[in-house]
Amino acid sequence: MLLERTTVLRAVDEAAAAAGGGSMLLVTGPTGIGRTTLLDELARRASDQDVRALRAVGTPSEQDFVLGIVTQLFDSVVRQAPVNIRRGWFAGAAADTQWLFSGGSPVMSTGLRPHFLEGLRALVAAICRQQPLLLLVDDLQHADDASLTFLSYLARRLNGLAVTVVATLPSGHALYSPTRLRETTNAADRMLELGPLSLSGVAAAVRYVFGTEGDPEFVRVCHSVSGGIPLFLLPSLWELADEGRKPSAEEALAFPRLRPEPLRERLAQLVLWLPERLRRCATAVALLDGSARAGLIAPLTGLDTSNSAAALTAMEQLGLVETEPTGVRPDGSPCPSAKRTRFRHSMLQEAFIDALSDERYEELHLKAARLLLAHGHAVEEAAEHLLLTTSPMSRSLRTALRTAAKTALDRGASHTSARYLRRALADTEEDPGALVERPALLSDLAVAESRFAPHAADRHLRQALALLKTPYEQFEVLVRFAPYWCVDEATVAELMQSFTDDDGRAPGARGGRPPMWLAARHESLGWGADHAAKSLERLTGLGPQVPVDTWAERQMAAVLLRSVTAAGLLPRAEAVALAHRILASEMLSSPVHVSLPLLTSTLFMADEVDFLQAGLRTALQRMDPDDDIVARSIALGLHAWTSAAQGNLVAARTSAEESLATADRLHPTAGPAFTALMMVALESRDLGLARQLREEIRLHTSQIHEYRLAPGGFPVLADMFRGMAADLAGDPSTALAVLRRCGRRVEHVDGPVAGLQVAWRPWAARQYVRLHDTAAAMELVDEDLRIAEAWGAPKFIGRALRMRATLVGGREALALAESSVETLEHSHNQLELARSLVSLGQLLREAGDLAQAETRLRRGHDLAVQCGAHWAATRAESEMEFFPQRGARQPLTGTQRTVASWAAQGLTNRDIAKALGITSRAVEKHLTAVYRKLLVTTRSDLRSVLSPDEMVDPPADPAQPPEPRGHVT
Repeated sequence: MLLERTTVLRAVDEAAAAAGGGSMLLVTGPTGIGRTTLLDELARRASDQDVRALRAVGTPSEQDFVLGIVTQLFDSVVRQAPVNIRRGWFAGAAADTQWLFSGGSPVMSTGLRPHFLEGLRALVAAICRQQPLLLLVDDLQHADDASLTFLSYLARRLNGLAVTVVATLPSGHALYSPTRLRETTNAADRMLELGPLSLSGVAAAVRYVFGTEGDPEFVRVCHSVSGGIPLFLLPSLWELADEGRKPSAEEALAFPRLRPEPLRERLAQLVLWLPERLRRCATAVALLDGSARAGLIAPLTGLDTSNSAAALTAMEQLGLVETEPTGVRPDGSPCPSAKRTRFRHSMLQEAFIDALSDERYEELHLKAARLLLAHGHAVEEAAEHLLLTTSPMSRSLRTALRTAAKTALDRGASHTSARYLRRALADTEEDPGALVERPALLSDLAVAESRFAPHAADRHLRQALALLKTPYEQFEVLVRFAPYWCVDEATVAELMQSFTDDDGRAPGARGGRPPMWLAARHESLGWGADHAAKSLERLTGLGPQVPVDTWAERQMAAVLLRSVTAAGLLPRAEAVALAHRILASEMLSSPVHVSLPLLTSTLFMADEVDFLQAGLRTALQRMDPDDDIVARSIALGLHAWTSAAQGNLVAARTSAEESLATADRLHPTAGPAFTALMMVALESRDLGLARQLREEIRLHTSQIHEYRLAPGGFPVLADMFRGMAADLAGDPSTALAVLRRCGRRVEHVDGPVAGLQVAWRPWAARQYVRLHDTAAAMELVDEDLRIAEAWGAPKFIGRALRMRATLVGGREALALAESSVETLEHSHNQLELARSLVSLGQLLREAGDLAQAETRLRRGHDLAVQCGAHWAATRAESEMEFFPQRGARQPLTGTQRTVASWAAQGLTNRDIAKALGITSRAVEKHLTAVYRKLLVTTRSDLRSVLSPDEMVDPPADPAQPPEPRGHVT
């Protein structure tokens, strides 16, 4: 197939038809432009025009064969000619050439004397008298010198001969051609340049291969990737067609990734056939990749500057590479002197790399790294070359890798940083003298891995610590890590003892005093009433303005604050104020996982999480989901915890599950998410979730029971699930025993406010009521109320008032319920408010105040649905059955209809949010409005109340939502 070559074909026809004799034409063009295909077409046309076409191809392997091109052209026609005709051809001057076609061996010193050259011309003249000749020579640059001498001789003596010579050679060969090739090309009558295919030419090629028009986007991509060069276009098109694929917009994405085997073989041959200088230069460009600049290419190839520049120019004319400016002038225009070279097609680069031996590949990459460093390039550019080697390297190169790792980490590329450090560490294993570098490299690696691979970070941190001799050296390493990476009590105790035994020479440890961050870590491991009292003493000793400027100060303040808060030893207002001070400083200067987990626990108990939740949302928006995996997982877990503190069980579960989907579930960094899920399971009375969590805690307690984020620790909360299961199964005796044991354990470990957090007394009081021991139930509820009022958190006070209202009757119960609602109006927990509203509505109904009862019940119902507490919503519905039905359902807006329809068809809130381009929280609000308008309470009810006309097809791609089938206002 020949496309867009009409001009060249016409020129050859005109040359052949010209009066007065023959002519020689040279056809040039970049690599892969289709010079051979053009000669194929000329040969085919010659047979139709009664012209004898003779062909020869130059190859590097045949350049040593004297007169090889001449023999290829004429040997077959001479041998096939009848004897009498052949005798006539070799009459006269041509007789001196007959030995060439009878197996003789020419001698350069005598064979190419003028009479021999004239003899060959006479032979050509004799042959063309019988029939016009078209001599086609492909890849003239690979022709042997003797043949070039003859072609040059013939080109100057074609007058009067019916001979047209068409020779091809790639662009750029004039820059490095030997003398005889230049003489031959100078003798040509005309030079014809083949250019790349246009966009319409590529479209025609697509139509020819597939038999159908190509999608405009497919054609555009094919033209862009191939550059209009047939060599890079046609093999890929044929591969797609052979696989039965279509030239569609979707397949356009696949075209740049295609690597057809015929093209790979052709490029491998190209590499071998290039002159040595060009091959060395191209190899340097391939290895340097984006750093391929003239100042680096020359020393990497070993060529001098002028030869390297000439080779680069030839490669550009050959169509192998192109240069692009990398700098700009003050006016913003490109700076011509600052240029880099790159291959026009990625497969060219791959071909030159593949041609290297393993030894040469390593040698050149090490050399490239040294050159980049010596020329002041970014250290990461050199590091990328070192990653591709396995050979031993110098200490300076390992230092460069470590510097590159720090640079990568600073810009947020933790995976890349870890790759550099692993390479440097691997090199120290081969060099005994480099063992001294291992602790620093291991700790650097652990820091990078702490963002995405916490268990690997733990392992490498421990390896680094084992190689260090003094407490101060260990301190220098550990100070770079959040508390999760010094997790076990034994390690902390050992470090504390080391500092105590130290003679004080180490900075930061004078007088045997450990650094504050380590003291804070040790403090966090304590528990019990005595420990809480000491924490209060130490917190008070820090002064009225507790210092929170450094992360170590914030860590110490957060540890002490959490301890005294759980024990109820500090006024709630003071605890909240200090927590907010720490939080404000933390958000400005620290990673999310230093003090926030402890602050979340404190503010949860204080019923003050709104400011914290806003800060977490901001932190999540700033994080790179692909790099800050650990920090993002922790932030999502803490966000889930704050959602649970607000009573929003749906949002809490969504955030917690998203956290665990990206986290290492067996590492302490999963603690916040597990804590939130446990709270969701208890609040929602979800036995399935409880069983799943309990089993996970049982199997992996040693890995994730850390830092006691959960009140009493994860095993205690997991045990509470047994009490919940017994309660729901109607076994109050077992439930009571389990709940009392868990509650007392929580308060023994953390304190009475932590006991309020797990709500064990309300659960236990319920069991006493079932066992007909109201007095014991009242005693627990009153105790809960006393602790709550002393602490002052509205959530706990309102809950205790509601529980007390269920145990008394008459007007006192109604007054307690109203007080509970009034108190919870000041709480951030909407679920507790919903439950108290439903209880108040029930009491009002029983008292005959139906209007007020309905108002409270409907509001409580809507809040319960919004929180995802459908059991509470069901209780409100059962109460509202006593009221007459009022009117039909309300119409939905277009967005509400879409959300309702997709929810009914099984899409998750996250899927719906992605499809509509809104947040999951907005989806929750839409669903709350939908439930209210349609008079339903759950997702499963939606399909039964939505008519077929109201259903909207779910999107095939969530990013492209379908149009609704109708319009509903």
